[in-house]
Amino acid sequence: MTRRELQSVAILLVLGLSWHFDIGGVNVHAQAPGSEYHAKAASLALLPDYVKWPAPGTSPLTVGILGDDPFGSALDKFNPKRSKRIEELKDCQIIFVSKSEQENLGAILESLAGANVLTVGESEGFAKRGGVIGFVIEGDQVRFEINTGAARQAGLKLDLRLLKLAVRVFNS
Repeated sequence: MTRRELQSVAILLVLGLSWHFDIGGVNVHAQAPGSEYHAKAASLALLPDYVKWPAPGTSPLTVGILGDDPFGSALDKFNPKRSKRIEELKDCQIIFVSKSEQENLGAILESLAGANVLTVGESEGFAKRGGVIGFVIEGDQVRFEINTGAARQAGLKLDLRLLKLAVRVFNS
């Protein structure tokens, strides 16, 4: 395991994320106590390490939270932008779409068509419906699904290691 991979596992343990890694033939289960939204916040923090945007953007990347904010202060160190309107978040590189926006998901994703935005959500079927990464709960673990077609349409390249961690991969 590389130093970076070990650091990722350590961060996951500290932040309470529960994931299974199979990196370089080494199977590592990282699990520590923590709430669901601390685990999701930790995931959002690590995603930029596994996603390549087409053009260098602002540093650090900006995270937008669309709809009701389930994170509380868990994401505050990343200085997220919060809004109930997608138009106010279009300058963000990552947009977390809250469950409260489930009914508007089609229109939200359509309004982001062609934008280099990593869409992440938690409503059922988020990735299957056209979001890039959808969080799912399996047992007591926060896992995720990926839509490679949606990533490609957004101009994003996903690291193979991220794809291997997904519980399901769609290509639509």
